[in-house]
Amino acid sequence: MILLGYGPKFALPFESNREVPYFKIIADLESILKLETDESLQAANRNRFTNIIQNHLNKRKNGLLDPTADSVNSFLMRAYHISKKFIRDNPDIYIVPADKGNKTVIMKKEEYEEKMKTLIDDDDTYERIDTDWTNRVQTKNNQLVNALHDQKMIDQKTRSTLITYNATCPRIYGLPKIHKPESYVLVSFDVVSLFTCIPRDLIMAAVRNNWNSIEKNTTIKNIDIFSNLIDFNLSSSYFVYRGTYFRQKSGTAMGNPLSPALADLVMETLLDYVIEAIDIPIPFIKKYVDDLITALPADKIEYVKRTFNTYDPHIQFTCEVENENRLPYLDMVLIRTGEQQIVTDWYRKPISSGHLPQQIHVPVQMVKRKARKKYIDRFTT
Repeated sequence: MILLGYGPKFALPFESNREVPYFKIIADLESILKLETDESLQAANRNRFTNIIQNHLNKRKNGLLDPTADSVNSFLMRAYHISKKFIRDNPDIYIVPADKGNKTVIMKKEEYEEKMKTLIDDDDTYERIDTDWTNRVQTKNNQLVNALHDQKMIDQKTRSTLITYNATCPRIYGLPKIHKPESYVLVSFDVVSLFTCIPRDLIMAAVRNNWNSIEKNTTIKNIDIFSNLIDFNLSSSYFVYRGTYFRQKSGTAMGNPLSPALADLVMETLLDYVIEAIDIPIPFIKKYVDDLITALPADKIEYVKRTFNTYDPHIQFTCEVENENRLPYLDMVLIRTGEQQIVTDWYRKPISSGHLPQQIHVPVQMVKRKARKKYIDRFTT
């Protein structure tokens, strides 16, 4: 079980020769040491770990390292076999990554299946289709690619990369959400299921409204052809689950490499709308896809949230407010100090493995968000 608790990024590839950089190991160890409140014990353990790492480096440098006798490798192999036995002895569970935070979730298969059924039974987002769309999507894809090549909008190398003759139907899987507790200045906003909720007419409108910027970063200079490619990408979202085929009726597909760029484009347009609509100054606002961080007067938070939620009925926001000068955001905790600084620390949920780098102190520079910052370069070919 020890490996499962580390999360997918710390599940080391035992059967490969890839090595983890030593600075990452040291950063993890330092993070764990910081959890010890007894400074003398912390110092003693640091010295012990330093000796182990230094001895290992000296043995490696002098050619004396025996990988089969390495205590770390032996520990990892034991942990690997224990975890493998646990999975084998518990066939009624699924082990899946969480949607954020590099966490691992262990859940009953029946609970997972129930959540997946609820997801695909959402008639507003998905509908059953009678056949496997793979051949038709593959054919359409190849026709579009050949047309782009014939019109000299892409070169032969790009054509060869995009052409496919052995496509397979995508399969859907769920990433459980680990919810953050609601708390109270610094405020974060998060869109509920952004990708599947963005109306396609908003996406196409955002593309056309920003075509002057997009055109500079693509070899496809015809807006109608470009829009047709976007439309093909959005309308070809289908998958199979338990032998039944579905198509996605709205939004962009999770896992589609184009989805973050399109979502980012819509979010930029949405932010322009909100900033113009509200009647209070915002000292700063930062965005990572659908996660926003800003600072607001405490009595204006609900007002700003309502403004966000009036942009489109399909795109709805939740918000979280700082509590005791602390606000979780992405994988960090933002800690507001009295010296106009924000101290950032890694956000550790109760299930955290503890394998995180040490605390970092970053000065805050409150700057107004520029009117429109584009991320159009993601459309480059």
